Amino acid sequence: MRGIRSIEQGAERTQREMDIRTDLRRWDNDFPELHHELIVRWIAGVVVSVAITSVYNALKPQPQRTRKY
Repeated sequence: MRGIRSIEQGAERTQREMDIRTDLRRWDNDFPELHHELIVRWIAGVVVSVAITSVYNALKPQPQRTRKY
């Protein structure tokens, strides 16, 4: 029984993947100027940019404040 359930789960996963690929292909055909891979790259670029900027600002030496009397 376990083997049959494992095969069923594998088939379901494969079908879900095919459905996702079909939806992405349809999106690419309907909106060629907004290709799904381009959107993913834009989002990844923004995330990496924010992360690198945050790390840089955290590691950058802070200027010494001098007191004025």
